[in-house]
Amino acid sequence: MNRYIVFILTVSFVLACSESKHKKNNAPLPANQAMVDSIVSPDSALLDTAENIYPPAGFGIKKVGYVLDFRSPASIPAIRFKQCNVMIFAFAYVNKEGLYFRHPENLISLSKRSRETGCKILMGIGGSHFMFKYITATAERRSLLVNQVMHAIAAYNLNGVDIDWEFPAIKDKTNEAFTLFLKQLSDSCHKGGKYYLSCAVTPGVNGGRRSSAIDAELLTGNWVDWFNVMVYDDFSETKPYQHHSDINMAVTSFKYWLRVRKMKKEKCVMGLPLYGRPSGIKQPGRVKTYADILQSGGNPYRDSAVIKIDTTKIKDSLSQYTIYYDGIKTIQKKAKGAVGYGGGIMFWETAQDVNSKYSLIAAAVKAAMAADTAGKKIPAQ
Repeated sequence: MNRYIVFILTVSFVLACSESKHKKNNAPLPANQAMVDSIVSPDSALLDTAENIYPPAGFGIKKVGYVLDFRSPASIPAIRFKQCNVMIFAFAYVNKEGLYFRHPENLISLSKRSRETGCKILMGIGGSHFMFKYITATAERRSLLVNQVMHAIAAYNLNGVDIDWEFPAIKDKTNEAFTLFLKQLSDSCHKGGKYYLSCAVTPGVNGGRRSSAIDAELLTGNWVDWFNVMVYDDFSETKPYQHHSDINMAVTSFKYWLRVRKMKKEKCVMGLPLYGRPSGIKQPGRVKTYADILQSGGNPYRDSAVIKIDTTKIKDSLSQYTIYYDGIKTIQKKAKGAVGYGGGIMFWETAQDVNSKYSLIAAAVKAAMAADTAGKKIPAQ
């Protein structure tokens, strides 16, 4: 048995171990000499060729749900795996050693539940800008990370990977490393059309350095299968009455990515928030999930609510404040537009919804599928 196969089996075993063997929160995957050897001198039979690298099969409108890594997948209602056709584990992380997990046991469980329901499962990769910058700075480090990612995809029985680097920039030239990394990862994922590669990107409402750092070849080529556009968090701690994710933001964001940057329609997926933010005040401790907002008396059909604070239980300088969120009507409009002009919808974060008739995910998915069906109807001759 050659050393490459031995290494694959070793990593697969380690990845499948319980969290008791990952006591440190930042325990990395093993980065040993066998891994380095497999990168520097790979088996010639395993080398990719241009002829067998191509994107996986499309699957129509994308309905993507992120699930935070510390959540037990058992707490996610079964209906969510039917409403969404992609679940993304958020996240595995990067440090100077490469890839590591805080809750690998939840990825194992989420992968199993997704597979059982026919929902695709991707591993999201996050981390600080500094760590992404370090681990992608050289060809050797990029190869190390790609190697680790591909072994993790196989070991956890996943359908692909989602990159959430917030954010590469032109100023420090990390846009160049970002492009090289995604292209190399794409070649590995797309070998035989086997795995999907998605990427989270800034909404681009200001057309600033964060969005311009995404190179055109990634947007117009076949490297990335779709982009999860984070159309939220446009808040201000100094300006009151500013919704962090209103309709205008969604329209502006889609215009930027589709018209200005020429992102392919089917790859443009609109991010929808399942939480609210205040405006004109400090954010910590005052950001609420949609479920918490309704529990505090918020109306599911409106986009703002007054949150009253019991200062005898919670230390706060305010007794109440206004929070802004997407109600059912707004999220339905966004979902229709996302399908009419783009390739689907994404939710951050799945567990922040309510499990009732007021579910935002249910409302958005229903609206998206209705819009998709309407768009496919052939006019009468």
